[in-house]
Amino acid sequence: MKKMLFFLFLTMSFSTINAQSSCEDFIASIAALGYPCDQTLYFVADNNLPSGWSSVSSTFEVTFKNGSVATYSGITQSNGNFILNIPVYCNNRVMKVKVTGGFVNNFGSFDEICTDTYTKNFGPIGVCGDECEPSRISPNPAKNILNIQLSEDINKKAKTEVVIYNLGGTIEQKQAVTNLQTLQLNVSGLKPGNYILKIISDDRVIETKKIIISD
Repeated sequence: MKKMLFFLFLTMSFSTINAQSSCEDFIASIAALGYPCDQTLYFVADNNLPSGWSSVSSTFEVTFKNGSVATYSGITQSNGNFILNIPVYCNNRVMKVKVTGGFVNNFGSFDEICTDTYTKNFGPIGVCGDECEPSRISPNPAKNILNIQLSEDINKKAKTEVVIYNLGGTIEQKQAVTNLQTLQLNVSGLKPGNYILKIISDDRVIETKKIIISD
């Protein structure tokens, strides 16, 4: 009888340790972070984990202004927080974000697993990336000189450059920006056709534009 009770105790303990359970308040908050002239938003779930627990995985359910709902897999950072980065345009803002996180606590050869869900409402206005005043390019099509009036929103202390790519993705021309208001590019050496111009600041693409080089 004692052996049977002991076996039953081990079975119940094993089932409890490995069961999927709820871990309330492991996710403490959700914040939406962005950068100037960048339409990408970073949704960060700040996790408050008890000793011994680790973040494992996350799912972000994002509700947009037009009523559509999209689900994304999040990234687990080294500090245990969850993060999702997606482009969010101001004509269809994010109104709500729900994060479901998975967590684990190691007990030697056993793992205790649990989940927590946190919802953040960004209404009634919602949140979106920063759609700054775009840079102006003229003439387009261009033959010899391309004039670029850079956006005033570009960080003047950042390392900024203008890069022209062909449609195959190869860099055809690159120039560092020394005057953050105006820039002239000599494009007479480019073959006639369509190209992609990118304005890059601190290794981040700020703007992308299509340009045409004429005969």
